[in-house]
Amino acid sequence: FNRPDRRLKIRQPMLGICRGKKATLDGSTIVCREEDYSNAFDPQRFVFVKSADQDLPFICHPRHKIAIEDIKQVMSSHYQGTPYDPYERDGKAPYRSIALNRNLELHIFQIRNDVPAAVAGVHWLAFGPNAFNTVVPFYANVTDTPASYRDTSTDYASGSMYWLTHTIAAIGDSHYDQARAAVEAYEQQVVASCRQLQRTTDQEVDPASPQDQLTRANQQMADIAMKEATALLGKLVTVAFKDAKLQY
Repeated sequence: FNRPDRRLKIRQPMLGICRGKKATLDGSTIVCREEDYSNAFDPQRFVFVKSADQDLPFICHPRHKIAIEDIKQVMSSHYQGTPYDPYERDGKAPYRSIALNRNLELHIFQIRNDVPAAVAGVHWLAFGPNAFNTVVPFYANVTDTPASYRDTSTDYASGSMYWLTHTIAAIGDSHYDQARAAVEAYEQQVVASCRQLQRTTDQEVDPASPQDQLTRANQQMADIAMKEATALLGKLVTVAFKDAKLQY
């Protein structure tokens, strides 16, 4: 979102910035978030609206075909490259971003038209705050889910992707500038490795009896994500200890 062609631009004179719908209690977030989402694929990144303007476009047309990575980028938005990024402010940000510490799950459902029907359905899944997680392309035509994604307890458990991602987010949020590059590299590595495994599985799967093979592929993807997330957590712990108060 911080590419040069996505810089802050003003479409019209302002009376107020990104005011929300009248139906909300504080009247400050809804339009802001919808404008952020609907204009994410347009070179004019942000659109400001007048205070009394409650009209939003019914249909938004992207300037290019949308990839899974584009959708994930939108869902991870916290107004990067603008004065409204919480990580660029000393106090509380004035507008509620799409990426929040309360993000629990991210689901992207994909039906592909260039592969056999047996492997067409893909459920991209991520847990935890979207600014610190990564999506994994699990095949949908299966009868079971990898335990690290399936078994999430209400109490903390280190073998759960849900809790592992929340641990990463807890440290990464407090050390955002130092953690940012490592988090981005982690996300790219997981998606690239899983896409490669997906391409191999698409070519090798038996369309007549795919479920066992797809279940094994899903387990491999979960293992990749858990391995990379654990490595990332180790890097962030090192970062956090460098800023520890108990030093001499």
